[in-house]
Amino acid sequence: MKKMIIILLSLIIGYALYWGISNDDYKMDKKRSIVGEYKLDIYRTELSTYKDSIDKYKHLILTFNRDMTFSLNFPVPFMAASHGIWEVGGMDEWCKLIYSNNIVDQFGIPYYDNGDSILYINSATPHYSQRNISEVYKIFFVKIK
Repeated sequence: MKKMIIILLSLIIGYALYWGISNDDYKMDKKRSIVGEYKLDIYRTELSTYKDSIDKYKHLILTFNRDMTFSLNFPVPFMAASHGIWEVGGMDEWCKLIYSNNIVDQFGIPYYDNGDSILYINSATPHYSQRNISEVYKIFFVKIK
């Protein structure tokens, strides 16, 4: 009976260690795939209220740095702030944008669509001055670097 318990505990500990190492490797791969510069995809993003300013917003660049910081090249009303930090999610988890004002949004890892590397922010929180106006919920970016 003791041998069976020892074997069972060994299997559980072994699986937990394997999963932890695999998850860390997965996160490192995710981090490498995210780091870079992304331009707002004005075709996939439904800008609704802000369509009149599309010429301005088509120059929006979101940069994810290796040091886990991010920044926009200028502030926009449909995102809570123009800089902050980001976190990589584990397996089956969203990644997080943590704005400088401590608001947290979630984003997905880049995926490929028609040759473009696409990153999107899901359920974006608008700037506090736009809370009842903004209807931009899913923001798409195309990787440029």
